[in-house]
Amino acid sequence: MEQFWRKKTFKVLLTTWNKKLEQSGFNDAEIELRSDRALKQSASSRFKRWPEWERESRLEYYCFLGNLVNNTVFKNELEKFIMIMHSEGATIREIVDQASLNGISVFRKTVMHIIRRWETKWGIRSLSLQQMNLKRDID
Repeated sequence: MEQFWRKKTFKVLLTTWNKKLEQSGFNDAEIELRSDRALKQSASSRFKRWPEWERESRLEYYCFLGNLVNNTVFKNELEKFIMIMHSEGATIREIVDQASLNGISVFRKTVMHIIRRWETKWGIRSLSLQQMNLKRDID
């Protein structure tokens, strides 16, 4: 029994459908190959070059961080915003850009210090007061 997606009638229908999607501005996550469809590969393949243990440890870190962020009461909305974005894997530059879009002016070093302080407070990292840009211990 032949698979329906390999039949000529389906391929004609698929071509018509892809044209309609393209005209509507839809960006498909798959590409057409000769005999099949596959997910588009990102321009950056840095994650592929990482060893499996590093990918798994980063996933575990962000899952753990997400749990901590969702179960913590923050002193202000800026710290909450920064830590939520960081737990979702956003870079410091992305956090600063998103904050500016929301009308919040924040510098990248401020973002970095807030992240470091919360990591120390939660026991994820052990940093000195100087590394956290502090003069006295945090509560």
